[in-house]
Amino acid sequence: LSTNNKDIIKFENTSFLTLQNLTIEMGRGNLINIAGGENNKIINSTLRYSGNSLIKISGKDSGIKNCELYGAGTKSIVIDGGDRTNLTPSNNYVIGNHIHNGGRWLSAYQGAISLAGVGQIIEHNNIENFQHLAIGISGNNHTIQYNNIHNINMFCGDSGAIYGGRDWGIRGHKINYNFFHDFTNNYGESFISAIYFDASLSGNEVIGNIFYNIDGNTIFMNGGRYNKFENNIFFKVNTAYVGTNYASKNINNRPNNSFNLLTKIKNKNIDYQSKSWIKAYPRLAKMPNDFDQLKEQNYLRPLGNIFHKNTFIEVQQKTRMSQKNNVEFYKIFETKEKASSVGDVFAKIFGK
Repeated sequence: LSTNNKDIIKFENTSFLTLQNLTIEMGRGNLINIAGGENNKIINSTLRYSGNSLIKISGKDSGIKNCELYGAGTKSIVIDGGDRTNLTPSNNYVIGNHIHNGGRWLSAYQGAISLAGVGQIIEHNNIENFQHLAIGISGNNHTIQYNNIHNINMFCGDSGAIYGGRDWGIRGHKINYNFFHDFTNNYGESFISAIYFDASLSGNEVIGNIFYNIDGNTIFMNGGRYNKFENNIFFKVNTAYVGTNYASKNINNRPNNSFNLLTKIKNKNIDYQSKSWIKAYPRLAKMPNDFDQLKEQNYLRPLGNIFHKNTFIEVQQKTRMSQKNNVEFYKIFETKEKASSVGDVFAKIFGK
């Protein structure tokens, strides 16, 4: 099978199929492709050594559970599905897997899981040993919870274990009750993060996570609006939280520019002022759809990000606003609380 550059197994608009107790390996393309359909699942299996991804999942109510996945050539898992025009979730899932040592051919922006679409569920996974990021987020309303994420960002800089950005339409994500630990950058670059919201990523929540032994900036907020960071525990990290005004200096209306965020969201056939989007994201819907008005009304600047009720233990620096005149756009409340919830979070992650 090592000369086969096509999917080894492909579900095409099928439903209610299960693969279990299998070892699937050594394809030059993807090992498994669940393309459409519903209620398809891979359970209790091993997927290893692919030229591209180990598994791609679309459709709805489909996923992979209790498997070991390693040796991907590129992204280990690519998961999509749902309808972004009306924010209908797919409820596809990645649950209870051990995902490690991927990105053999390409490492930058590959990682364990690539999220797109609406309403994917990522929980109770053990994710480790990736040279760059662990989870790349796009789309809307994904849930990332109770995961054990460690030994990430090992040979890179300007990176986050969970990363997304440069798109006003990417929002509604819940990153809650995960354990991020042991991020040491062997490349010699200190700018690595556990969570990196880049270039105006907005409208997400980060609640109840534990961050331990992390180089660089644990949470890096590179602009954006109305993100909430609450009830997290920071233990033996360099800087807990960094907020910048970077994006406002780069967002523009130049054609084909990656910082032309207004055109980018329109080009994805998303009407952010439609009924579905107004209901889900009322603050986004208030943004003018004219760039000059956006600029005049200060919509390019960060606003309403909240970092509070967090606990700090042996932290070198709690918060840092890295650009002049930026602090006014962030609400920071350094409320110390006893770390009484640590055991509860560990129990939910590890099932003890």
